[in-house]
Amino acid sequence: MTIHPALAAVTQRLEFVTSVLVLPQRQAALAAKQIATVHLLSGGRIRIAVGVGWNFAEYEGLTFPQFEAAHFDAADSETSA
Repeated sequence: MTIHPALAAVTQRLEFVTSVLVLPQRQAALAAKQIATVHLLSGGRIRIAVGVGWNFAEYEGLTFPQFEAAHFDAADSETSA
């Protein structure tokens, strides 16, 4: 995301698309500021995809607490008649 603001400032038709941003692996305020900067400089030509991740091994090297995934059980979604 570091090159996007510079490109947004000097282009008029280029759209900016991210791969999936795993938000729990990023500092929320910094990610929001980067996305907002590209949005403003590009006139809204940014598309982002976000996710929460799924593999706990991906979180081992991070300096903040490990993401706690919500567990979904198909039985929990069944309704009783």
